[in-house]
Amino acid sequence: MEQWKVEKIVGKLVDDEAISYKVRWEGYEVEDDTWEDLTALEQAQESVSAAAAALDQKRKEFQP
Repeated sequence: MEQWKVEKIVGKLVDDEAISYKVRWEGYEVEDDTWEDLTALEQAQESVSAAAAALDQKRKEFQP
């Protein structure tokens, strides 16, 4: 199975059933970003954890 490298996580989407992350793939352009669930990103847990923390912090900073 072919695997791609995560360059960075650029978004997070939470709904009632799951959390998805918008992934920027290494070597690809912005228009190639995709939404992936956590199970699809099991090889990139460190990137996901760091990005999720950063996104949560940004969200807290912008809340009134």
